[in-house]
Amino acid sequence: MSFPSKAYKVLEAVVGTEHISKDQVICEHSNVIITLNRDNDHKIVSGEMTSLFTFNQGKVSVNLKNANADGTVVKLSLISQWCANTAQTKFTMLFSGSEKSRVKFISERSAYGNQKGDFNSNEYNLGFNSGNAFHSYGFALKKDSIFWLVDNICLKREKLLILNTDFNFQLAQWLPDYNPEDVSKKIDKLDPRQLPSMVYLKNFKFESLKGEENQ
Repeated sequence: MSFPSKAYKVLEAVVGTEHISKDQVICEHSNVIITLNRDNDHKIVSGEMTSLFTFNQGKVSVNLKNANADGTVVKLSLISQWCANTAQTKFTMLFSGSEKSRVKFISERSAYGNQKGDFNSNEYNLGFNSGNAFHSYGFALKKDSIFWLVDNICLKREKLLILNTDFNFQLAQWLPDYNPEDVSKKIDKLDPRQLPSMVYLKNFKFESLKGEENQ
């Protein structure tokens, strides 16, 4: 299907001077397009979509052509469901800035109760410009490991405790994380000549891996 409307939802929200709008996620010529732009009121408007399905052992991927603007970030994330007495876990593939040939693979766990949070990030050179053509990006979750995949090749693997929670798959184009005091500076860094900034997505795929042995 060209637009995975039954499997994904588009979020609506306002965060500081930034707006998430359903109007910024459209389907055109079999591509899903997430567009980031700057409106007349000096606000940033962009889009974010999250899977309606959840899983704890599976492989999820999408073909993506990266955004053209230098001052935005594009995120593909697995985000765990909130559970009582459990820290939230997030695995992210992040494209940031003008280095379209580089990507960060991030794992983070929030602090909860007496559990300490942790954050781990590794940067990789893809060997190609992610804004020039479509490539496949995704994750594979098995019972004790997470894999970051590019063109179906594992570039990072991290051992995990046995998973006991489900994850959503999320895609977004946004500004870098910011403090409210410096958001206007980050908006000003966006080159108007590079806007609107568009991320193209197609071929959304999910495959259950339950019952497979970890390799």
